[in-house]
Amino acid sequence: MTAPQSRYPSCALCGGTFVGGMRMTSQYKTGVHPYRKRLWANPLSTLSAVVCLGCGHTKLFADELNRLRFEAEQHPEHFDW
Repeated sequence: MTAPQSRYPSCALCGGTFVGGMRMTSQYKTGVHPYRKRLWANPLSTLSAVVCLGCGHTKLFADELNRLRFEAEQHPEHFDW
């Protein structure tokens, strides 16, 4: 069986195929936390991932990007710029 055509660009490291539809999971509150904010608070965004089947290179993406942008605008002191 041949793999379907990927909608993601080829891996820049090895030219392999990326697959998506994966999430970061943990028993802890995994996600995007500003460096200067309490880590026990809920994350600003959960993370989705795409992984290269050739070399394992992984890219993470924030799912709630609008919420992350809003927090950065309202509280820039929580972030490194």
